[in-house]
Parts: sequence; structure tokens; C-alpha cells
Amino acid sequence: MRLHLIRHGQSSNNALPEYQRVHDPHLTDVGQLQAERLGAWAETTELDVLLVSPFRRTLQTAAPIRRVTRLAPRIWTDLHERGGCYSGWQPSNFRGCPGFTDAEIREFFPDAIVEDPIDHRGWWRSRDRESDDQAIERAARVIDRLKRTFLGTSVRIACVMHADFKKLVTAQLFDRDHEPHLPSPYRNASISTIDFAPDGRAMLVVENDVAHLDPSLRT
Repeated sequence: MRLHLIRHGQSSNNALPEYQRVHDPHLTDVGQLQAERLGAWAETTELDVLLVSPFRRTLQTAAPIRRVTRLAPRIWTDLHERGGCYSGWQPSNFRGCPGFTDAEIREFFPDAIVEDPIDHRGWWRSRDRESDDQAIERAARVIDRLKRTFLGTSVRIACVMHADFKKLVTAQLFDRDHEPHLPSPYRNASISTIDFAPDGRAMLVVENDVAHLDPSLRT
């Protein structure tokens, strides 16, 4: 099993101070170009599975990969960014937001395989902001699900997700400190590739790779 953890392209939130950010931003023009470069990368990389977070920016990032591979995106809600879908920039004004519904996800990808129940209330259902402890537990849950689903196979997986949650996943895989309050080291549209032995041991092949991006697109 080979796993490519891919951060989404630059979103409008990445280019704004925290107090101006919105709950589900779109990709910037630079982010769209980064996504296209990911599509070119996917065209020369053998992939079998495309897993995608349900946020707008990850769906947009996955689109060029979907186009060249013709893989039906499999939507895993647990791949969402830390905190969930919420507005606000400090505890006093955090407010849960719905997130996309099943129908809204299918506007991006009519062939999407929505593997977790999502109804008219959206995938986040306007719940309170996720705590750090809950995010760490979710990272463990994602790792367990990946192993239960794919371990022991030769499947090659592209997983389009988010920087802070990617940091939590790799921290657990490689026994690193979580450092929840430090900025993520992962660049937009970067790729971290991990091989899994049949016994579940993770081996890092490359981390935070941006060789597929022109220098002007490395944000």
C-alpha cells in the first residue's frame, strides 16, 4: 500500500488574515494552477484510489486528478481540516456551519462515492468546533480505516486533505510530537508519500514534496 498525502492548493483563506477567513473558501487563481500541476503529476503516477475531504478547496484540488485518472472520488468526511466546518477566528465567535450536502458534493463530481452518510444538513451539521483532542482521535481513526481497507494490498492512494490534519496523521504514523499550536510545515499542493509494510509499519518515502510545482507556485 502506497499513500500520497496531498495538501490542497492555495485557498482564499491562506491569503487572508485569520479574522477575514470564511468557513469554506475556494481556491485562488494560484491554487487552481497548483491543482493543475497535481493533475500533471497524477498523469505520470499510477493511482488506484482517490480519497477527498468534503471541503470546497479539496474538491477543487482533486478535480484535475479526477480528470486525468478517471477515478471516482471517494469522499471521507474524517479527512476534513482540524476544527471542522465553522466560522469565526477565536472561541468567543466560533459558530458551526453545515458544510456541503451530498447533492452539493455531486455538483463537483457526479460520480463521487460518498462513503459516509451526508444529508440535507451538510457533512458537518453545524456542530461545535472540534477540539484538539478530538482531532487527534480522528487522525488515529483515519489511519485505522486506511489500514483496515487497504493494508496488505498494492493499492496506490491519493488522499487530498489539509495541512494541519496532515500534520496530525504523520505525527501519529512516525511518533512525532503533535505540536497542535505550531504552524504546519506543509506547503500548498505538496505531496508526502508513505509506504506501508504488510505488518502496518509506515515508511516515509518523501515529505512535503513540491518538485511538481514551478518555483513561482510554491506557496
